[in-house]
Amino acid sequence: MDCDVAIIGYGPVGATAAALLGGQGLTVAVVERMAGVYDKPRAITADHEVMRCMQFAGIGTELGAHVRPHPGTRYLGVDGNTIKQTDVIPPPYPLGWPTGIHFIQPEFEAMLRRAVARHGNVEVLLAHELVDLADLGDSIALTVRNLARAQTRSIRARYLLACDGANSFVRRKLGINYEDLAFDEWWIVVDAWQRRPTALPEMNTQYCWPSRPASAIAGPRNLRRWELKILPHEKPEEFQDDARVRDVLADFVDIDAIELWRSAVYRFHALVAAQWNRNRIFLLGDCAHQMPPFLGQGMCSGVRDAHNLVWKLALVLRGLASDELLDTYEIERSPHVRSIIETAVALGGLLQTTDPKVAAERDAMMLAPGASGPPRNDMPGLTTGVIAEGGGARVIDASGAFELRVATEPALPAELAAWWASIGGRVVVSSATTAAQVVRPDGYLFGSSDDPAALLSALRSMLSTSSNVGAQHVASI
Repeated sequence: MDCDVAIIGYGPVGATAAALLGGQGLTVAVVERMAGVYDKPRAITADHEVMRCMQFAGIGTELGAHVRPHPGTRYLGVDGNTIKQTDVIPPPYPLGWPTGIHFIQPEFEAMLRRAVARHGNVEVLLAHELVDLADLGDSIALTVRNLARAQTRSIRARYLLACDGANSFVRRKLGINYEDLAFDEWWIVVDAWQRRPTALPEMNTQYCWPSRPASAIAGPRNLRRWELKILPHEKPEEFQDDARVRDVLADFVDIDAIELWRSAVYRFHALVAAQWNRNRIFLLGDCAHQMPPFLGQGMCSGVRDAHNLVWKLALVLRGLASDELLDTYEIERSPHVRSIIETAVALGGLLQTTDPKVAAERDAMMLAPGASGPPRNDMPGLTTGVIAEGGGARVIDASGAFELRVATEPALPAELAAWWASIGGRVVVSSATTAAQVVRPDGYLFGSSDDPAALLSALRSMLSTSSNVGAQHVASI
């Protein structure tokens, strides 16, 4: 066996998985077609849960020094006036980080890759592509081509993580289709550097204009992003021309004050894979789901995929949990993602109408006393999976390990205490704790109880069966 886990794709999701798996001491092989970090931005928004994951991955402080906290969002109606405004949550932050941040993706990916490089148990194969795979039952056999030398190499892995994007080779090879959640729209995404002072909104702005629905995002330093709807009478190919892009952008900014960095035409979708894993192969990120960007949750959801799956893989590979635990990956993540997609689609429907009458009715509705306004970016908790009674919420000060939080040192049976130590469990004593709580490594609450031993026993029964006892992870690549 060459490695515990092979990862196909080395974007933010694949790199997150590699950094977390490397930190668990597991052996990893990463396969990526590109020779280096893609030098243009794609994602620009993350949230506090992603930042906490980056903290566990080893780059929280470094990344935090290069981001801009989300400044809040103003919604402008048909007449150009504010119809609604959403402000950010002030400190102290619920998870220790601003609830939303903007970043520059090439910088972010470079940080993640440096974190991965600190783990000698992770081998990264750049300028390589996956050309074939076979499920051998107890492992996955990969055939990988070196694009620089036109040579192939075989890799065997216990598990395979497909992080290779919307056009995933792995997903297509498995014959797994997407379920369409009924959103299909063409938009232009433009990133530009502000090169001289000019009038631009301090807050992020949603232009709910039927003439051209658009979004404007204030990124770190002098980076600005606009997302512009392609109107029904327009053709996407028109916007391959920078002159046409600048012409449209002139309605939102003095184009002489900016320098275009990238413009790209996107077909925004709302899709969820019909199946998230096939035996030892798992789909993550855009390979498993796609969503319109109105909540900024596309990449965030992929990072959550990685965070959810890695701690479970680590337990299974060490023989501390049944491989049935891995079934909870889709059980937990799919409803979570669907909820986010439904909210993003609802927000998109609110923002992007091109019918002036419908837009005017929307403005009146949003301005009405007591109106709830646009859907908020409030992430759901877990409702199924590895949770007990009272579980599923995100925990403020998670550490990245299993924690038993109690008011006083518990008197645990010796055998239960030994099991708890074997999975890396910690006991945290605090007088502020009212009931015993168990926190999972990904920062979600497993459950709470007045009986710490009963709570740990419930967790053990969910994790451990005889089917995987004695499994060992691979010593080296």
